[in-house]
Amino acid sequence: MGNIIDLIDLGGIGHILGGLLIFILLICILSFIVWTILPFSIFGIKRLIKEIILEQREIKKCLKSIEKIERKIDLLITSESQTKHDKEGRKDSNHFGSEED
Repeated sequence: MGNIIDLIDLGGIGHILGGLLIFILLICILSFIVWTILPFSIFGIKRLIKEIILEQREIKKCLKSIEKIERKIDLLITSESQTKHDKEGRKDSNHFGSEED
């Protein structure tokens, strides 16, 4: 007598089931490898994200100081132009006043 497997003839279905079993086994092995490596990559990324956040905070501080400087410059420019405009206005009013006399 032969082996029990030899007695059961599944034909094409046996090949399909065998292929499906190998496919499922490969997916399980691949999933195991990925889930084993995943925590290490997460901890590596976590460190990089902390560095990025620190750099972003430094950039934010620099931008705030630049904004303060811009405001001071704008105030200086507007006050200078206002002073210049006031002086020109006085000259013009003096000039017009002398013509009327």
